[in-house]
Amino acid sequence: MTYRDVVLFNTVISTSFRTNGKLGEGVKLFSKMKREDLEPNHITLSALIGACAGCSASVNLTEIFHGQAIRCRFLSNCFVGSSLVDNYGKQMKLKEAVHAFDDIVELDLLSCNITIDCFARNGCKEKAMKIFSRLRSKGVEFDSFTLNKEAVKFYERMLKVGMKENQFTFASILPAYSSLTRLEQGMQLHGRIIKSGFVSDTLVCNALIDMYFKCGSLIE
Repeated sequence: MTYRDVVLFNTVISTSFRTNGKLGEGVKLFSKMKREDLEPNHITLSALIGACAGCSASVNLTEIFHGQAIRCRFLSNCFVGSSLVDNYGKQMKLKEAVHAFDDIVELDLLSCNITIDCFARNGCKEKAMKIFSRLRSKGVEFDSFTLNKEAVKFYERMLKVGMKENQFTFASILPAYSSLTRLEQGMQLHGRIIKSGFVSDTLVCNALIDMYFKCGSLIE
């Protein structure tokens, strides 16, 4: 084969990880790719960084691929950023994980979920809750049935690990219950809001009104 492009290399690199699970083979392919003057894209880097996760011998490689992401201007990409967050989280490097998360320009629920899990695994429950509360402020909208279901799952999982909500958390999750028209769960959440003392907060109050309206329970 006389011509090879980035797509082909990405396919071979990903296949090598799936078939033998060895990081070294992927690194060799990456080096060969560079020798052929081909620049990696976000798929290349996210695959390589993801393969480094959980491997103690790959700490330096993570930093090398991070440097490549900086040079190629892919830090803002959600796939690359999420891979970095997950990798640094498994290495217990929370400062680096936070920086990687903050560099992501267009957040999605996947990147937020990875970051929340990263903090939860390392016992940083307050930081995990702050990330959840930033979903909407960063522009992640719960605007479809699937995304709303995922948002509710994230919220319920955070409760199971003992995280405490604040007014921003309640204001962020209530629209998900509204869109799913889950009145009973919304009422249970209303009870948690009362117990937490945020029932008079303007953001929370508006979200509650919207939830009851969309669930067809105006009398509440």
